[in-house]
Amino acid sequence: MNIVSRGANLPAGRQLRSRRGLDRRGSLPPTSASGSETAATTTGSSALLAPSSAPSPARSSPAASAPAEVVTVHFRQEGRSTQARPGEELMEAASRCAADIPTGCLHGSCGVCEVELFRYGPDGQLAGGPVVMRACVARVPRGWARVEVAMMPLDAVWGQDGWDT
Repeated sequence: MNIVSRGANLPAGRQLRSRRGLDRRGSLPPTSASGSETAATTTGSSALLAPSSAPSPARSSPAASAPAEVVTVHFRQEGRSTQARPGEELMEAASRCAADIPTGCLHGSCGVCEVELFRYGPDGQLAGGPVVMRACVARVPRGWARVEVAMMPLDAVWGQDGWDT
């Protein structure tokens, strides 16, 4: 049996790299969170993070200079409202203003946290009927000025006999 040391069969100029820091796809992020490192690619599919000697340029984009979009989220049962960013978890907004939404599984299977969402446009008009969502996996929708959250009666979720039939 021939035992070969790690990296002995690599082409000249190539070396083994650590897998630490790789994301799920097997690639390194282009910069660190602070922006002080840059990605230097090598031949093949791996990349090496090397500290950059040059200061990172200030990043300006239209999104950074424009005011952030916010949605008013109103919880009807508690009579409380909060401001939320589109895409933010609905349960985060609820906890921020101490709105009580009952939970069970916290991943959308049981239905205990089902709520009705009423969406209002910038003109303050209700846009269609309510949408039933499970609050534990729902996110604040984009493009609406105001969202009202109403708890559904548990009979509507679980049915009269404790089963949703």
